[in-house]
Amino acid sequence: MTVIPQIANQLLVSVSFLGDSLISWKSKKQSIVSQSSTEAEYRVMASTTKEIIWLHWLLADMGISLSHLTPMYCDNQSSIQITHNSVFHERIKYIEIDYQLTRHHLKHGTITLPFVSSSL
Repeated sequence: MTVIPQIANQLLVSVSFLGDSLISWKSKKQSIVSQSSTEAEYRVMASTTKEIIWLHWLLADMGISLSHLTPMYCDNQSSIQITHNSVFHERIKYIEIDYQLTRHHLKHGTITLPFVSSSL
């Protein structure tokens, strides 16, 4: 399973693939104004992490087990660095719950966070 969250002009977008097949997508206008692109990206990452967990449970109920980690591609290196760093930063105080959720699933091997460039 591959998951790609994106942010475009306050529009939060997430798509999920199982192999080459699109199995889930989500598009939502951001309801609050983020103080930074990192905060906005992190909110999408937390929402996408919840979607990944739900898809894992759904696939398990259908008898399909995933043998590898789910990559959640991210184009914001600050968000990736914050997730990998166990030291709590003052600048993430507004996203603490989202931080804990995403970090927990990264640490326990549910997801990986490979960087993907958004420039062409």
